[in-house]
Amino acid sequence: MDQTHWQDLERKLEEKEILLSLIRDIASIRNKEDLQRVLQIKLQKHLAVSGFRISLIDKASSLVVPFLIITGQYGQENPELESELNRNLPLQDGLFDKVLETGSTVKTDLTAQSVTTHTPKYIRLLKTAGLTEIVSVPLQSEEETIGVMCMIADSNNKFRPEHYTLIESVSAQISIAVANILAHEAIARKEEEKSILLSLSNSMALVRSKQDLASTINQKLKELFFIKDFTIVALDQQDMTFGAYLFDENNTPYLQKREYLQTLYSNFKFEKQFYDLVLQSDKPVIFDIKELASQKNAAGHALFFHSIGIDFIIGAALRIGNTNFGVLWIQPENINDFNTVNRTIFTGVCSQISIALSNIIANEALEKQYKEKEILLSLSNAIASTRDKTDLLKIITHQLKQLFNYNDASIIILDQEQKTYSAYLLDMEEKRTSHPDCLPNATGNYAVADRICDAILAAEGPIVFDNEELIKQGPVPSWLAFLHKTGIHEMVSVALRYSNKNIGAFFLHSENKNYFKPYQLRLIQGISYQLSIAMANILANEEIARQLEEIRHYKSQLEEENQYLQEQVEKAYNHSELIGKSQPMQKVFHMLSQVSFTNSTVLILGETGTGKELIARAVHNASSRKDKLMIKVNCAALPANLIESELFGHEKGAFTGAIERRIGKFEMAHKGTLFLDEIGELPVDLQVKLLRVLQEKEIERVGGQTTIKTDVRLIAATNRNLQKEVEAGRFRSDLYYRLHVFPIVMPPLRERKEDIPLLVTHFIKKHTKRTGREISTVTKNVMNALQSYHWPGNVRELEHFIERAVLLNSGNSIRQIDLPSFAGKRTVADSVENFSLKTLEENERDHILAVLRNCNGKVFGPGGAAELLDIHVSTLNSRMKKLGIKKEHIFVQKK
Repeated sequence: MDQTHWQDLERKLEEKEILLSLIRDIASIRNKEDLQRVLQIKLQKHLAVSGFRISLIDKASSLVVPFLIITGQYGQENPELESELNRNLPLQDGLFDKVLETGSTVKTDLTAQSVTTHTPKYIRLLKTAGLTEIVSVPLQSEEETIGVMCMIADSNNKFRPEHYTLIESVSAQISIAVANILAHEAIARKEEEKSILLSLSNSMALVRSKQDLASTINQKLKELFFIKDFTIVALDQQDMTFGAYLFDENNTPYLQKREYLQTLYSNFKFEKQFYDLVLQSDKPVIFDIKELASQKNAAGHALFFHSIGIDFIIGAALRIGNTNFGVLWIQPENINDFNTVNRTIFTGVCSQISIALSNIIANEALEKQYKEKEILLSLSNAIASTRDKTDLLKIITHQLKQLFNYNDASIIILDQEQKTYSAYLLDMEEKRTSHPDCLPNATGNYAVADRICDAILAAEGPIVFDNEELIKQGPVPSWLAFLHKTGIHEMVSVALRYSNKNIGAFFLHSENKNYFKPYQLRLIQGISYQLSIAMANILANEEIARQLEEIRHYKSQLEEENQYLQEQVEKAYNHSELIGKSQPMQKVFHMLSQVSFTNSTVLILGETGTGKELIARAVHNASSRKDKLMIKVNCAALPANLIESELFGHEKGAFTGAIERRIGKFEMAHKGTLFLDEIGELPVDLQVKLLRVLQEKEIERVGGQTTIKTDVRLIAATNRNLQKEVEAGRFRSDLYYRLHVFPIVMPPLRERKEDIPLLVTHFIKKHTKRTGREISTVTKNVMNALQSYHWPGNVRELEHFIERAVLLNSGNSIRQIDLPSFAGKRTVADSVENFSLKTLEENERDHILAVLRNCNGKVFGPGGAAELLDIHVSTLNSRMKKLGIKKEHIFVQKK
């Protein structure tokens, strides 16, 4: 044998020894550390290589995953190369794919390769580190390539063809070792998974609340998977929305933008290519946030996560069976650590969290139902005790807001015919109540057929309205436009019914869309039953209160009428005192017979003392209203500032001194007759209001807000020439024509002197009966004197002279009577002409002086000026003081 042959035999024997030794060592390998020791002691020594890289093939992701790296000194000197070799490398890089394609050993001469932009980074780093050759051999198990072993040398021709047989034989043994290690790791991993899941299951079994779940995730998951933070999002599959359920409060980057995150997770719709991917997958889904954020029309969540520095995020569906409860989002510290093993465990963990989450949601639902029932019971007790709107408003403002965090609430009420509705009760935020458009919309009446109210009344349960959609669909009530303008976007309403009859509707308003949930609608339905009962009770109480007020009103009116009747009885007026046979009086009687049975307005004209009030009473007593009152008002006897209150009444607090409500003469005379004496003295501003009452047949109390219908027959009287008052601008022409429907002119006594004997006889009988005297007649001289006197005070003056004569007379007949002597007789026409040449105050002063002189300065008592003028003594004294009339003015001129 030649020398070469001996060398080949020696080499083969050496290879056999190496293989036998390697087989013995590989049989004892249980983990990567054992394999690394064998490679370094046996293989690296015999082959004199600089390093090893054993990689596993991940065909699913087309990656070559590092399994065992031995770099030695060159790795210590080149940390970037060390890091690059420990990374997942692409399978299609020109080296690994070639090994898989050939299925045999591949030698790569690094010195012969030129560096281009396509050259893998680890190749460039190896060349830079001075390494020259790589021999790559496939690792196979059960006829399947499971990986690649690369041996790296730092000089050329380290790996010669004669070494390939040994390398391939060694690779077969190493394939067995790697397969065994993977099997052992799989067994260990499964045991670890079981242990972890068992521990987690025990921990999850104790979870009862969100806080417990957050604590368990922080203690178990963060250590197990090296995650930075987590978020659990609860799902509502019915309307496909989600909302934040649980945050990691420990050192989470979400705290940087907490407010924005709350908005982001505030019941948003699902975003495509984000949530749907997670919910459709049985495994965790990894999102490259940097890549997603760079895309056009990127999802809002991807942009948010990218803005707070998150590069990768993992989402896993939380479900039981086919029911999704939520999504668990985690941010790993290193995405490379989240390998297949971790994903499998994480999937199991998510199953445990799903069970815990389901239990928590169920417990929260039970607790919520208990609280709701507790509040409903409290609400029911509170509503049962409500008696008015104020009580109900307190309940809505305080107790209902514990159930629904709404913005505004309102109750509307239907009219009796159920054709219109109006606001009955409002609980609104200040920004709406202070708005200038609030009051007009809150106090208006609206048609039921407005697409909103009619829909509510037709529905069996609550209805949710999107205000924006309603406005888009067509015209809406002004109150809805106002609410939408001031920020209300959604409202829920339910009809209020009692005894199968609609009485109104209850509204809750929110500034947020999609705010009201199905469980809230069920609750609102239950509350509506309680509110319906409360509203029925309140409306019944209000009706009772209204009826009681009406009873009090009629009682007060009856008391006023009784008092008035007593006052009238005391005056002892009787229409039988209309005495006269003269032609003028027969004309008056004829006119009375024509007008009494009608409801026409009567205007009685005549001088003072002619019996205008007796005519008014005669008209009333002969009319169909005789069973009702005739109310008398002397317009001249009342101060101007009180006439309105006297005629129309006033409310409590209408003016200073109005300590109670008082009904006016128009209300007292309802269905009866109102006699306005001295109508010519009525101030012009009151003339306007009187005209309106006569036209509209309704009044409004001073300080009142509502009108009151009246049915009153009006009789007016005056001693003034109203036509001249109209011409002078002191009396409204329209009121004059309204009153001047049926004028009756009372003749003065001087024009019917043939009636004086009848009148004297009547007055003697009247006053002798009162005084107990026995007087039956007057002498002829007295009668002649009486008939020759011009009687400026008319019948009233005659009665007063007869009364005085009865009191002064000592026999059974009146033999003497003292009549005043005047320089001449003045007619009414003369007086009117003189009045027209003077002011009103001057005429009034002259008239009062004339009466005072006629009464010899006597102001009060029988035959006094107050009685003759038919005004109260205090009123006469007040007028005398104002006009400057003193005692010396009365007697000085007389001398």
